[in-house]
Amino acid sequence: MTFNELELVRETYSALERGDVNALLAHASPDIAVFQSDLVPWGGDRARHEGLLMFLQSVMTHLDSKVEVGEMYIAGDTVVQVGRTRGVVRATGRSFDAAETHLWRVRGGQIVAFEAYVDTDELVRALGTDF
Repeated sequence: MTFNELELVRETYSALERGDVNALLAHASPDIAVFQSDLVPWGGDRARHEGLLMFLQSVMTHLDSKVEVGEMYIAGDTVVQVGRTRGVVRATGRSFDAAETHLWRVRGGQIVAFEAYVDTDELVRALGTDF
């Protein structure tokens, strides 16, 4: 099945919501690069499928959350998604509602890079002293 960039990213969000790891990995290049600010416990630079899975596992360990996918735009080989992430920090029970922007770089029908930019002030507040 062939996807254009927006369809690929939409299907990736759907796979994430379903918890479909096989579909997620099929969309991601084996050499995918993942980044989020190291101001949050799951942040930093990760590489390859193993790094993507470690990133997602760490997010799920710390948060019970849902990304609310917003507007999506194409900028060259990058799909930009502007939305929100809402949920609860598992360790503190504190809720959060944070603006987020995701950058998905697509080449050859696969995601080669994912960068997550989130309102870290909101997340750090909810994380409390546990981080």
